[in-house]
Amino acid sequence: MTICYKQWDDLAAKNNNELLANLGNFINRATTFCKTKYDGVVPECLGLSGPLEAKLEEDLNEILRQYHACLEAVSIKAGLIHAMSLSRLGNVYLQEGAPWKTIKSDPSAAATCVAVALNLVRLLAVVFEPYMGSDFSGKIFKMLGLVHSSATNGIPDSFQLTIPSGHKIGEPELLFKTISDEEVVALRARFAGTQDEAKANVTAVEAVFPADLRVGQILEVSEHPESTDRLWVLTVDLGAEKRQVVAGVREFYPTPAELIGRKVVIVCNLKPVKLKNVDSQGMMLAASKKEDFGLLQAPEQAHPGARVFAGELCNAGEESGGVGFTYPTLELKEFQKLSLTIGAGLVGMFKKTNPLNVDGAPVTAEGVSEGAKIK
Repeated sequence: MTICYKQWDDLAAKNNNELLANLGNFINRATTFCKTKYDGVVPECLGLSGPLEAKLEEDLNEILRQYHACLEAVSIKAGLIHAMSLSRLGNVYLQEGAPWKTIKSDPSAAATCVAVALNLVRLLAVVFEPYMGSDFSGKIFKMLGLVHSSATNGIPDSFQLTIPSGHKIGEPELLFKTISDEEVVALRARFAGTQDEAKANVTAVEAVFPADLRVGQILEVSEHPESTDRLWVLTVDLGAEKRQVVAGVREFYPTPAELIGRKVVIVCNLKPVKLKNVDSQGMMLAASKKEDFGLLQAPEQAHPGARVFAGELCNAGEESGGVGFTYPTLELKEFQKLSLTIGAGLVGMFKKTNPLNVDGAPVTAEGVSEGAKIK
């Protein structure tokens, strides 16, 4: 079976926005900073007891657990999404640790941040090997100055600091390059085939996720005529159309400025309803846990109207190759029966094993903690 992309533009977007901007960016930042600021020597590490490090370890271990569960269940795409989440945690950790700032004000914290990041780079090498091959992981090991073999490339169950302080790393190099618009045109021309051929090479995935979730960008926020304390009336851009959505989020987002421009997740196949005499053509998803509440956030690079999937699951009416969708109309009570929660890394999950995603990039929540319910 050949690997098919819905469009060559999708391939470029995945390369540029995920592999390059996420995975490649983190690996390059960590190794280059060590090379330039510590002469390529892994600095002294204070371990994982600091608040940033402890939180990172906790999140990494939970995602690793989900990653292993996916591989054991042969949920290959879902496993890849978890692998990308590990890399995103690395980028967040570097950004919050900011060793380029603390290297002067708190040298020990900066050194620990860099050492931990390098160990995470090693983890990413073995986690991505099932997807990218041994050449890819071997290249990362070489950048880290490590020997790559069957004895060293096992995937651990938990994050560990295995690269000692004082170890000399190799030369950093770029793992990915941007695919330009011109290259997309050339690839499309070189590998063009008929639609029937493309469909013949795609194996359908059994569909068990009935919700039509799409990325929506909030364009306008208006007063609700009968509920000025709880409800907002939103105009949401869904790509091919605009919809009016009534959302009960005003208590937590009291001003329009806090909502306008956001990329959120809209349930598009709910039966239209009236909320206090105002039509609502969908529902904006949020998560809550006790007193905490926050919206689900679509990936920044996602365009309005993009489909949000749950792991590898799709709808029973989806045509081969993802060309068409025939989602059923759901009553609100039917949607509420779906098991949607917030998992590690604040990623939205269906049945705790299927991460909500847009082309592999996870949908996350703000303002809540793991275990929050999506509604």
